[in-house]
Amino acid sequence: MPAGRKRLPSAVHEAHGNPGHRKHAPEMDFSAAGEIGKPPSWLDAGAKAEYKRIVAALSDLELLRSTDVGVVASYAIAYSRWMAAEKQVTREGTVIQVMGSQGQTKMVKHPALLVAASAQQQMLRAGSLLGLNPVDRAKISASPKQAANPFSAIFAMTEEDPAAIN
Repeated sequence: MPAGRKRLPSAVHEAHGNPGHRKHAPEMDFSAAGEIGKPPSWLDAGAKAEYKRIVAALSDLELLRSTDVGVVASYAIAYSRWMAAEKQVTREGTVIQVMGSQGQTKMVKHPALLVAASAQQQMLRAGSLLGLNPVDRAKISASPKQAANPFSAIFAMTEEDPAAIN
C-alpha cells in the first residue's frame, strides 16, 4: 500500500489552480467503456439479487461502467456470504458445542462468525470503491448531467439582459 496522501483527480487540480506549474498525469476516460450489464452467470442467487440492486441504485448517477463489473461482483459475493453466515449464526447461535480431542465437550465460537466478519470487511472495501457510504460518496465527482445547475439558464438570461428578470 503506497504511503502518503491519495492522488487528487485532475479536475480538482484545475479547479484549485496550478501555482507551482507542475504537470499532472492525465486521467483515463472510461466513458467509452459502456454501461454495466447483467450480473455474471457464476454468481449465486443472493449475489445476483444484490448485484442488480446496486447497479439499479448507482445507474442513475452514471458512475458505473462495464469495467466496474469486478468490483460490483466482489461486493455482491461478499454480501451473499455475509448474509448466509449471519443466517447460520442466527439459527445455530454464536457458540457451538464441539467434541474435544480427549472426548470432552466444549463450547467454541461459531466458525460462521469468522466468515461473516471477513465478508463484512470485503463488503466495506468494495463498497468504498463504489461510493456506498457517505464519506466515500462525497469523494466521487458528479457527472456533467448531475452537476448541471437548473438555474444556469436564468443566470445566463440575467447576464445578457439584466432587465429580463423584472
